[in-house]
Amino acid sequence: MQTERHIRRLVQELVLPDQADQVIQRPKYWTAFFCQLFFDRCDELIFDHPQIGLESAQYGPELVELTARETRIDEEEASLRLRAIGVVGSAHRACDDLEAAADTYELGFNLLSKEQIGKDEKANFFFRVAVLRYCQNRIEQAFDLAEQAVSIYRETTDDIKAKHLGEALTIRGFLSKMVSDHGSAAKDFSEAVRCTDPKKYERIHHVASHNLAWALAESSIDQRALGAVAKHLREGRRFLAKRPRSRQKFRMLWLEATIMLRLGSTRRGEAHMRKARQGFIDLENGFDLALVSFDLVEFVSQHEQWEEARQLATETVELFGAVCADKQANDALELWSDAVSAKSLTKEMLTSTRETIQQRIMLAFRESRTADSSGHLHKNGLPLERLY
Repeated sequence: MQTERHIRRLVQELVLPDQADQVIQRPKYWTAFFCQLFFDRCDELIFDHPQIGLESAQYGPELVELTARETRIDEEEASLRLRAIGVVGSAHRACDDLEAAADTYELGFNLLSKEQIGKDEKANFFFRVAVLRYCQNRIEQAFDLAEQAVSIYRETTDDIKAKHLGEALTIRGFLSKMVSDHGSAAKDFSEAVRCTDPKKYERIHHVASHNLAWALAESSIDQRALGAVAKHLREGRRFLAKRPRSRQKFRMLWLEATIMLRLGSTRRGEAHMRKARQGFIDLENGFDLALVSFDLVEFVSQHEQWEEARQLATETVELFGAVCADKQANDALELWSDAVSAKSLTKEMLTSTRETIQQRIMLAFRESRTADSSGHLHKNGLPLERLY
């Protein structure tokens, strides 16, 4: 009989994805507890390295089948099968393959229609599908699924389930943020921060804290309220110190720049914004490049630096077009750039262009997946792309 401590060690000693196939070859891995921990580890990999997460998670469904055959897990089998499906679906979505994710989740819905599965596992599946529905621009369905997950997880005070509540609240908060309901978003992110232990669940705590800082910065003009965001920025810096060249690192710089400018620290704010923009250029992240460029061009034009504003706008159009084949987004950027060059950019046009880009972000994975020479799919801007 293997102890929990021994099983935890087995999970941590696996070199993934190179040894992922061992989980379906060696009976020592065929226990329900190992399955649960293996899926948790795959989730962590999906956040930082989606392809590695997918290559590991793909063995999950067969692992559950072998475990059910080897040991008596009658009551747990259906739940473990649904978790395996959910993790594979999340990995496909994080790798930009929405069609494969949708097909995978359909297997989960079929399972739910046939088997008795516990509410907690249903909630876990629902919040994963909610992210996919957001990516598919099916916002109402995404809200409904996230709401169901939140309602289920609110019924428990268990530590692990509180972590799942934090995940579901973060998704619901992000959906509110995307429709500019910053007040509701801030409430959900704040609750998510409170119910997730930063030592045990560092990733989801950071995601909630980071998005809370964004929501507060976008909804408040009170300097004291903006000052309170600094706490969440400090937490974010500690988390992102391990990820110096990540997209999240440059989004943090952008957020810091936004707050600095609003607090009157223009020189530091401008420097941070330029660093963030260069980071998105280096990562070939077209949509974030466009959005941060709007802010930077607006800043320099307010200081009558029109020639630099024109150069930045022209460069943004060229760089965006090189990595994103989205015609509607490119057309909107062209109009924005022309207006900057003519010194006729109005707040209405800037708002319209920004909304167009944000709408195209929702559709980006369907309409503009571009690959470099190595076949790597560029992550073109979904802020939820690596959360789950």
